[in-house]
Amino acid sequence: MPHHLTDELWRGDSVRLIRRDGYLPRLAVVIRAGDTALGSLWAVFPDEKSIGDCEAVLATAAKLAALHLLTVRRHMDAEQDGRNTALQTALHHPGRTDHALPLPGTLLCLAEAADAGHRPDHRASLLRALGLLETDARSLGHEPTVSMLNERLYVLLSATPTGSVTVSALSTHFHRRATRLLHTNLLIVRSGPVDDADGLRRARDDLDHAIGHLRDAGARPGSYAARELHGEIVRQRLFHAVRADPGLRTEFGRAVVAHDLANGTAYRATLLSYLRNFGDVRAAGAELTLHENTVRKRVGRAQKLFGFSLRNPTHRLLLELELGAGIPNTAPGDPEAPG
Repeated sequence: MPHHLTDELWRGDSVRLIRRDGYLPRLAVVIRAGDTALGSLWAVFPDEKSIGDCEAVLATAAKLAALHLLTVRRHMDAEQDGRNTALQTALHHPGRTDHALPLPGTLLCLAEAADAGHRPDHRASLLRALGLLETDARSLGHEPTVSMLNERLYVLLSATPTGSVTVSALSTHFHRRATRLLHTNLLIVRSGPVDDADGLRRARDDLDHAIGHLRDAGARPGSYAARELHGEIVRQRLFHAVRADPGLRTEFGRAVVAHDLANGTAYRATLLSYLRNFGDVRAAGAELTLHENTVRKRVGRAQKLFGFSLRNPTHRLLLELELGAGIPNTAPGDPEAPG
């Protein structure tokens, strides 16, 4: 409750005389619409004798103010709904929105650090976070436009308005508050500048790839900038292209995964670790909790078994892309399947 409101005033609907040491006497009334408090009206007087019959005037003014504020709120809600719908349309179908979006701006994506799937309370948790974000954004000079798609929240903030904090500062501030007040484990990634509706879909793709990478890497909940993750975003795009287009695959990856599924081996995990550690068997062994000789022998057997050569830089590149992207034959229960 604001420090200048007493409990008696806040919970009541009548005009109250406020007396405080060192302050002039004043009348106050809370502006209400049913049980909802919309604000308050105050009148200050040089002394109590001057108050006269102002209580009735202030009570009438509060009723008129309530009608005005409700009308303003309806207009604001209608505009907000229009912007939210336009954002959802732009994220799905670039170029089809018929409502002015607050552009240029920055797009944020909010998602839980671990993929919650269809957990019953996941959506409720995101909606609570959204409510806090809207409050924080407006208090810091921003008017958010929001959309929820595939259990992720997308928030569009216009280019920093006069008197507002930066989007980076707002994002960091909100994350700290959400962690403390709502006990969330959120990943927040913000895009670079978005100039038009077509750019929103591209920004969304970048943010989705960034969230995917942060989850795969087990990154700590926090606020991130897409530009800091650009290399990983490109890598995720390559994985997506390999998954989507059989013409980009050599079938080495498919053969490795199929063999693992059929025989209970772990060639995929071993090869990926070996490749990502630039052929350092000691580092790969430490990552896999295997002796380095075991890694060395397993990599040698894989080359003979599947017919590729890790001395060939093209084979190394393509194999890492195929194994990292995952193969269509990968079974849903495979512990090595990509997230």
